[in-house]
Amino acid sequence: MAIQEQLNDLKKQIEIAKSVKIVNFSTLGWWNPVGVTVMADFNVTIMNTSIYDAEGVIVEIRRLDFEEDPNNITHTISALRAGETTTIQGTLYSGFNAFAEGSRCLVATLKVGNEIVDNRVIYLRRI
Repeated sequence: MAIQEQLNDLKKQIEIAKSVKIVNFSTLGWWNPVGVTVMADFNVTIMNTSIYDAEGVIVEIRRLDFEEDPNNITHTISALRAGETTTIQGTLYSGFNAFAEGSRCLVATLKVGNEIVDNRVIYLRRI
């Protein structure tokens, strides 16, 4: 019976991984409010179309060319219920020189546990 339970759990995990997605990732763009700071507001909407709740959902927002940056944003959702949609809003900050020399794209990465299930890239234009 233990093997059947493991198989059922694996099927559930696969269903959740296929069903938890980023449905919208948007921004108005970036601006330089003062000094050497660049800011970009963003919205990320995620949806769980599975019949199962997704636990340990993580949304990471970062600049395309900066894997490890103290300005990266990580948002953890303990559980995204079956059929639920949620939107995360935030602002990513960067130094002007790093921003001007690097990519002007943001990446939203969606994970369930440690597994990447979706990602989106958007280009930032100046507003």
